[in-house]
Amino acid sequence: MSRFPSHLPSSSPATANKRTCLSHRASLAQLQTPIRKISMAPQPFPSARKSCKSSVRKLVRREKEEPVKVAIRIRPIDDNQHNYSRAFEASSANTSIIETFHSSKPLATPRRKELNKEVNEYYFDNVFKEESTTHQIYTEFVQDIVSSVAKDGINGAIFTYGQTGSGKTFTMQGNDADGGACGIVQLAAKDIFNSINSELSGTECSVKVSYLEIYNEELRDLLASDPTSACTPLAIYGNCVKDLSHVTVGSFEQLMEVFRKGSSKKAVGSTKMNLRSSRSHTVLKIAIDKKTTTKTWDDWNDGKENVKVACPNKGNNSSVTITTSILNLVDLAGSESARLTGATGLQKEEGGWINKSLLTLSEVCKKLGQKNPGHINYRDSKLTHILKPSLSESGQVAFICCISPSSQYIEVTRSTLQFAKGAKRIHTWAVANDALVRIDSSSMAAIRLEVEELKLASKSMSTAFEEIFALKEELLHLKAEQSKLTQEHSKLMQEHSILKEEHATSKEECSLLKVKVASLENNAKRVSSMPNTMF
Repeated sequence: MSRFPSHLPSSSPATANKRTCLSHRASLAQLQTPIRKISMAPQPFPSARKSCKSSVRKLVRREKEEPVKVAIRIRPIDDNQHNYSRAFEASSANTSIIETFHSSKPLATPRRKELNKEVNEYYFDNVFKEESTTHQIYTEFVQDIVSSVAKDGINGAIFTYGQTGSGKTFTMQGNDADGGACGIVQLAAKDIFNSINSELSGTECSVKVSYLEIYNEELRDLLASDPTSACTPLAIYGNCVKDLSHVTVGSFEQLMEVFRKGSSKKAVGSTKMNLRSSRSHTVLKIAIDKKTTTKTWDDWNDGKENVKVACPNKGNNSSVTITTSILNLVDLAGSESARLTGATGLQKEEGGWINKSLLTLSEVCKKLGQKNPGHINYRDSKLTHILKPSLSESGQVAFICCISPSSQYIEVTRSTLQFAKGAKRIHTWAVANDALVRIDSSSMAAIRLEVEELKLASKSMSTAFEEIFALKEELLHLKAEQSKLTQEHSKLMQEHSILKEEHATSKEECSLLKVKVASLENNAKRVSSMPNTMF
């Protein structure tokens, strides 16, 4: 739909022409001005507010609308499937899947008549055959998304989808046991740090990693250092996961160490279709923050907002570009059929939760591909809830759908291909998440002065805190002394009470003795007064 007005109100020819020109100018200004002003809400330097002439500008470089990228990876047929024929082949152009097996059994769907007409060939961006390597898939299909995340500040998300045992986790995470085969995670991490290391001087970069799994509709933090926290389900607030760990990494090796630590805590199990089957969905989030400082740019209010021209004669002005981008690497657990996997008990319950969340994801993708989708309930599943920003907001998205060509799994493969067709209808906008901050020389001087004042205030505050801490320690010591003296006083009081009782007893005994002595004295007097003749 064109943004230009389809008609104008009736008026004189001159007025109409004038209005048409003005209208077209306004429309062109809207189309050709991707930069818009936003107010600088935070003002961290109160004393420099009047003199500070810095400004913040949000860059919105809106590219054309583009569909989600979808590729199919065909895994080799297992040796134990020699009794089954090949049901799917890649076309010679490697852009479509051709169904070569036609069963008399109708397709298990309410729309089987329509689907049976379309089931012969499925078209996608890429189809990778059995001999294709993960490195080839990465280079040809998703490397440009990783490059946009690392260099241009555009969010990206890469998904692996398919039935259990089709090679999703091998594609996403590689296999240490298979000669150190690299997956999308390792290749993307290398490119991210290669891009950071190639940045020009004046650019500061930081990389943070978080890693979570969705097990039986519970969110678990795979990077939690506390074992208790690792087993405690996390809550979702908005589109963010509360209390999720974020680890800062400074190199490819550190990122891989963190990744291996989280992967060792994943829920896995063994089934008939896969000896090491993922029992949960995992999301590895790599967040990149960049701050680039440049000097002496022209005035942004001169009407040339699209053009940045270096102006060395305008003083010591500078501009800072702040870019934040996120790469989500999502390894989805495989859809399962209890008849094929032989799952029972807990594994059957896990498979039920996995299928439920994948069904919700399929419904969400189906609605996103419609022109008028109406309300989309992302909250029907924790998986779609936390992935809402990746699926519905600005960014680049790619799905790698893994299938088996064996006729044994023809129904599951058809379902995967139908999901891939639905995902192909989704469209997104690639928008850079960055902002420009311009600060002139006078503002810089005021800011530096304010920084020095804050540093001095911080030092004095730290000294005051040290004194307070010392006083607290002294107070604790005095309280301990007081408690000790109180105990001694109580002990002395008890001894005093005992001595007092003993004194009272002695006093009574003394009184009794006095009475006896008096009685004896009286007896002695009586005896001495008797005549001697009695003897």
